[in-house]
Formats: sequence, C-alpha cells, structure tokens
Amino acid sequence: MNDSLIRADDVLEHYYRLKAHNSKGARITVFEGFGHNDFTYATHDSVSREFRKTLKGYLHEQDISSLT
Repeated sequence: MNDSLIRADDVLEHYYRLKAHNSKGARITVFEGFGHNDFTYATHDSVSREFRKTLKGYLHEQDISSLT
C-alpha cells in the first residue's frame, strides 16, 4: 500500500489474473506501511515470516517437502 514502484491496483490486477489461472496458487497479504523494497529485501521480520510461511505452504502443497 506504500509503494513508489508498483501501484496497489497493478498488484490487485496481477492477483486476480493469477487466481483465475490457479486459485490455490494465488494469495494476497496487505502490509500497511511497507513498500516494494521492504518485500524485495525482507528488511522487516513480519515480511520475512509471511514469505517463509507462504513458501513452505506452497512446497507442502506441491509435495516437494524434500527440498526444504
């Protein structure tokens, strides 16, 4: 919501298109006060935790648990 590189409406459009293609693979989480760089470099613990949680869930769903 606080991003100078990518507008929120662009993110939502990407999300809706991904969800239409793969409903289980699409998820969105809003981080108030964070921007693109916060997510890219995972400078905040809350962003890092959410990223790890999402990745672990995806790997579990794909039965690729041996890679973790």
